[in-house]
Amino acid sequence: MLLASISLTDIWLCRLTYGWIKTQIQKETSERGADAATKYSQSAIVKTSMPTELGALRKADGEEGF
Repeated sequence: MLLASISLTDIWLCRLTYGWIKTQIQKETSERGADAATKYSQSAIVKTSMPTELGALRKADGEEGF
């Protein structure tokens, strides 16, 4: 007998999460049109950086240029 390595709880949580994400995308697509659908059809890698010293993150807060 072959046993699954993933629990039923994990399967249920994945199904629940997938359903929620799908609903949110459909909702946004209906509100904003096709541009919302293409927004989620690709991914991007985001770079983060750690502060070099304690407190450096707060000192530079707001200077990121976002």
